[in-house]
Amino acid sequence: MQKFSYHCHTNSFDIFDGRSTTKEMIENAVKIGFTEIGISNHVCCNALCSNYHPMFFQDFNKAFSMYSKVSDEIRREAENHNIKVLVGFEVDFFASAEWRRNFEKHVKNLDYDYLIGTTHFLSNNTETVICNMYEQQRKPIDMNQDLLNEYLKGYWIRSIEAVKSGYFNFIAHLDNCKIFNHCMGDEWNDYKSRLVEALKESKTPYELNTSGWERASEQYPSDWMIKELNTAGVPILISDDAHQTSEQGQHFDKAEALLAKLDYKNRFKF
Repeated sequence: MQKFSYHCHTNSFDIFDGRSTTKEMIENAVKIGFTEIGISNHVCCNALCSNYHPMFFQDFNKAFSMYSKVSDEIRREAENHNIKVLVGFEVDFFASAEWRRNFEKHVKNLDYDYLIGTTHFLSNNTETVICNMYEQQRKPIDMNQDLLNEYLKGYWIRSIEAVKSGYFNFIAHLDNCKIFNHCMGDEWNDYKSRLVEALKESKTPYELNTSGWERASEQYPSDWMIKELNTAGVPILISDDAHQTSEQGQHFDKAEALLAKLDYKNRFKF
């Protein structure tokens, strides 16, 4: 059984979307027998972000000032516990040159051990309109199915570009759009295959995210993608994506059984 997770969230500074403190997450990791834990709160910064959630920033200076405080908090708390604690950040990737310039400028001054690549956003192909998928459920942008499909294509293209960017140590929940019943048909398999190929070519690891069994009745990514990624030799790790202590290590036994069934031996660990 894998005895670590590098993908979890806290409620630091009443900004982020976890429901447990850094101290609680580390203490519980020890309690459940983890040998190490990585805490990875969200990096979500774009000039077009709404104020839907306080962890969404429009200003890179303000955002990275907060991320530095998060890193300092984790480092301080880690000194009080007999477990290896890593500082990570789960970064919402955007493909625009402006976003990349800002990200590269600021991230070099941030204290972290690793970065997770992800996307939770829908956008048009120029990224002049963006919308977090969770916000779209709360306050939908008025669009017909054809326009929604264009935004969903942007989701996959941005995921592929995130892999190719070389910024990230691994990629999170490859098909989390299925929470909202998006991209479930075979017509999306070409985009998924392109993402598999990008991971293969870059040798970038990805996670089997067990929270999918709670949120989408299936782990992220789907069985089909995991089989393709295994054939392609892409490294995998298990993540709980825990937002509170009760979710730490959740469904790891189920994930291990699935990987054993597939004879998936290329496992990633720092």
